[in-house]
Amino acid sequence: MFDAKDAIIIRRATADDSKSVAELWFKLSQHHSVYHEYYAVKENGLQYLLGHVSELLKRGCILFVAEKNGQICGFVSGFIISRNPQLSVEVVGKVDNIFVDESARGMGVGTALLSNLLEYFKNNNVNFYEISCDIQNPDALRLYKKLGFVEQKVLLVKSILPKE
Repeated sequence: MFDAKDAIIIRRATADDSKSVAELWFKLSQHHSVYHEYYAVKENGLQYLLGHVSELLKRGCILFVAEKNGQICGFVSGFIISRNPQLSVEVVGKVDNIFVDESARGMGVGTALLSNLLEYFKNNNVNFYEISCDIQNPDALRLYKKLGFVEQKVLLVKSILPKE
């Protein structure tokens, strides 16, 4: 258990959070890079993310952050997307990225972040949610399944880059 000074606050991100979110997102990218070359991170990737996060917020990305002792320690991003018009399910809440810094893991931060985003989707009349996860990331898979997500499709990738 943690006391009040260690309380985690989940809130909508603001433009002022862009740098902190970009830094966490870069850690997420580095984490994924161990799974496959598909996730390889550019050397100056953080610089790209700084602009990218700001742009996402301007374009209406739904972004929640977790804050502990005044520091951003996690984030989740998502969108409400329109699907093909012939489908009965016309809109879907797409969870784009989620990351919790190591210092805040095991405290329910990931669950709280995802729950806030899913509640946002629900309040905006979205009844289906989707998230993707690398098959080699058992912690994330476990969290998503705990929250009721089920495996629906598989993403396949192929590289035509020469092997070194």
